Amino acid sequence: WFTNSAVASTRLYREAARDPGLSGRVEVPTAIMMPLRDGVTVPAPREWAERTYNVQRWTILEHGGHFPEWEVPEAVANDVRQFFAGLVS
Repeated sequence: WFTNSAVASTRLYREAARDPGLSGRVEVPTAIMMPLRDGVTVPAPREWAERTYNVQRWTILEHGGHFPEWEVPEAVANDVRQFFAGLVS
């Protein structure tokens, strides 16, 4: 979107898939949040994320779209706060 080219915006995914150093499990506590309907993708199953990440928080937003930080910033900020509050308590 920055370069007016959808193809260029996907390069990050291709490069990450080619990096052999990125194939292990991430043990850092991880929060995953995604919108229920973003017009582009559908939420992935939690089990897929748990294969690679130590998922401590999983949130599916009822509102918002492909850019939830812009569309529902309060919901995103609240979810981030709750995630970190759970880590320190």
